[in-house]
Amino acid sequence: MTRSAEAVHSVLAADTLVVDGRLFAVDWDAASLRCVVREAVTVALDWSRDPEEFRRVLDAYGEASGCSLPTDAWVFGGWVSALGGWLAYNATTRGESDTGRTEVSATCDRLLALWRSLASYEAALARPHHVHGPPHGMRPR
Repeated sequence: MTRSAEAVHSVLAADTLVVDGRLFAVDWDAASLRCVVREAVTVALDWSRDPEEFRRVLDAYGEASGCSLPTDAWVFGGWVSALGGWLAYNATTRGESDTGRTEVSATCDRLLALWRSLASYEAALARPHHVHGPPHGMRPR
């Protein structure tokens, strides 16, 4: 994968995917030009619970797209930036509501979890690509 912009789905979630022996993205109305690395890492972090699943999701994404992923820590920046934006939105716009407070707390938890395990995620990122399917029972968070 490169840092150049390519057409990506942008919203890979359970309601935009069909599983029929393989994973197919549908509902492309939110597609945009974006860095493929950002989408791959976002999907892998959102759809995994630990560094091992993260690596398996990256492998599945790479296998489906034909792209390979850089092994540098900068690849986490897009996900961190997006969550930072979500955190700011909820803190400033919905901070007085239960939903806003719940989202602020959950987003902080997700960012801190990555920070605490960053070395493990970097190690998973550095491991060679292995061809296999997505983790059993993989569901987005």
